[in-house]
Amino acid sequence: MKAGYRSKFAAGKLRHEYELEFNDRANTDTTSHSPTRDEYSAQYKTEPWRKTRLDGAVDYRYSDYERVDPQDRRDRRLRVKLLGEHRLDSTWQIEDELLFADNRSSENGFEYHKYQARVSIHALF
Repeated sequence: MKAGYRSKFAAGKLRHEYELEFNDRANTDTTSHSPTRDEYSAQYKTEPWRKTRLDGAVDYRYSDYERVDPQDRRDRRLRVKLLGEHRLDSTWQIEDELLFADNRSSENGFEYHKYQARVSIHALF
């Protein structure tokens, strides 16, 4: 189930979304593979200069896994993403992206921190 709201401003566009996800996958004897997830996300897009677009997004997800002894897992993930696009001319475009993700878990082995940077040049034809 997903619900969202979009709004436009003179400086850009803002989108909010909430998603509730139910899973029904088979568990093993010691591991749950079927979380119920709540996720809230917000994204802002703007074009501050001609030929330049900036996007920012943040989302928070809470995952509650069905209890299977000895596992009683709950995860909380925060993710932040920044994206910039600049069209150099009618053919070339530069795109850069920064991503940070932080996943906290009640179970060992499921926590992670992710940092990612990307720069790319595109030729449009």
